[in-house]
Amino acid sequence: RRSGIIAPGYGDAGNRGRFIEHLGYYEAISDYMDMSVGGDWYDKGSWKLYPNFRYAERYDFSGSVNGSYSRFISGEAGDVQEDSKDYYLNWTHSQRFTPTADLNVNFTFASNDVFKTNNNYNNYLQQNIVSNATFNKRWEGTNNSISININRNQDLQTGNISQTLPSLSFSHGQSFPFRSEKKSRRISSDNNLAWYEMIGMGYSSQFLRSERKTKNTVTNEFDFFEREGAIHNFGFNASPKAGYITITPSLQYTEKWYDKSTVVTGIDSLHNAPIKDDAKGFFAVRTFGASLSASTKLYGMLASPIPGVAGFRHTITPNLSYNYQPDFSKKFFGYYGTYKDTNGVEQKYDRFEREIFLGSGRGEQQSISLSVGNLFEMKTSAKDTTEKEKKYQLLNLSGSISYNAVAEEFRLTPLSLSYRTDIGQYLSVNGSSTYSFYKYDEKLGRRVNRFLSSNGGKIADLTSFSISLSTSLSGEKKTRAISEQAQANDSIRLAEQKRNQQSGIRNIHEEELPDFSIPWNLSLSFNFLQSQDNPKVISRSANVNANLGFNLTENWRFTASGNYDLVQKQFAAPSINIFRDLHCWEMNFSWQPIGARPFYRFEIRVKAPQLQDVKVTKQSRYF
Repeated sequence: RRSGIIAPGYGDAGNRGRFIEHLGYYEAISDYMDMSVGGDWYDKGSWKLYPNFRYAERYDFSGSVNGSYSRFISGEAGDVQEDSKDYYLNWTHSQRFTPTADLNVNFTFASNDVFKTNNNYNNYLQQNIVSNATFNKRWEGTNNSISININRNQDLQTGNISQTLPSLSFSHGQSFPFRSEKKSRRISSDNNLAWYEMIGMGYSSQFLRSERKTKNTVTNEFDFFEREGAIHNFGFNASPKAGYITITPSLQYTEKWYDKSTVVTGIDSLHNAPIKDDAKGFFAVRTFGASLSASTKLYGMLASPIPGVAGFRHTITPNLSYNYQPDFSKKFFGYYGTYKDTNGVEQKYDRFEREIFLGSGRGEQQSISLSVGNLFEMKTSAKDTTEKEKKYQLLNLSGSISYNAVAEEFRLTPLSLSYRTDIGQYLSVNGSSTYSFYKYDEKLGRRVNRFLSSNGGKIADLTSFSISLSTSLSGEKKTRAISEQAQANDSIRLAEQKRNQQSGIRNIHEEELPDFSIPWNLSLSFNFLQSQDNPKVISRSANVNANLGFNLTENWRFTASGNYDLVQKQFAAPSINIFRDLHCWEMNFSWQPIGARPFYRFEIRVKAPQLQDVKVTKQSRYF
């Protein structure tokens, strides 16, 4: 590395005029850190500065601080011009203190309109900035670990900010308190353990403080909302076997600590809604539940008459469980309050519904759940002793349903089905569907507590259905005849891109080098979703995604990608890229004809890594 001037690039950016980009200075401060400052200047008054500072010590820590400040002026002098000022700041840090303790930081702060100048199309569509800092520590020889996290989420469209400052979590993995140390260290069969030695215990806790700043659409000002609390989870379970059946009883206990609760101070007569306020103090919400489950596996084998196929296997995994939870809205527990609405009717409300871990469940639970998994497999026979037998998953189908015996209505939950299969290496299929057993009332606009089959009708209604198909194909990889110098240049550029990705640096309009060794590649996917809780109102979404790449000659590479909405009958952000190897030079043309930001970009540059900033650019607009 050597300190010196960073060579600029030259181009034309449409309504911002001609420009000189990334002109700056690089300083190799020491073996452990370096810094660069670059800038863009436009002849119509726009400019941008972006410093970057990196530091690293091998095997210990590494990080970077980079950002930008810009002023962009668009339009002709004398006309209505767009003048925007934006900033962006990012800090990344990764450090390993010991083999069991590490720290990872990725903080970003930006102005709300910075996404409009982002050169990454996916980031432009997301328009969210998420920052994280996490410290993890675990203790060797134990199941104990601790994690401290700070999180910040900024919505660039609305300006809303939500953050956790901090989140402190402790976890004690499953342990067996009634086993001797000798039995805990060795692998023992369940037959060698007493019933009480099978009892396992787990514990986890979390302290969380959350802040939200949201824009009030009425006053156009920001409202601040802050909550904090702690939660403790205890779990006890055992897994004894009764023949081929595994029985798992379990007990769960949860305790939540808060410094606030909700009280109703009045009634809004206009909307017949309660007026709620906070009451300060120390409050504890204690809940518990119990469950009992039984599971096993059933196997079915079928010899195959098909040559080359050794046989088929069907594995059924049924699981039956019973869950109990009392009604915590009863007056005995004290977690719910009451008020009378404008009609004089007494209403219940959860005193902790606005807290960070919410309150307690309403209504008693005595539910029986059944889930069944089905796995269909095929095994091919080996042609000779040197070849191994191969197994293929033909279909993975599962379903689940539940019945709450004490619910006031809708005791039977919808039937859920999911399925997945891979047809060789060429086609992957995933899907799911749900079915409701209750009748839909068109006058009320919802389902009512009456079975469809009560009047001799059908058993269930399809309420949702989804399916996804995807495939990926490519031609056989070939060796491209290029000079040793060209191979060395490509290796240097690939290594530089990899280093930049690891350090979080991305050059302006940095494209991946085309792979000429693959003559063609094609990936397709189809996604379909249908929702119809009301049988007469069906909502559908369907789209096709495609990515195509091929070599027209040894020096021409074409790539195209796009998404077509089959319901709206329109394309979403298609892109076309053409690359031409010009021996010592290379040409790249990128075009997005439609979408949120249609543009084109044409560039010719020197291929040698040492002179890669020698280039001429023409584009419709700057990102």
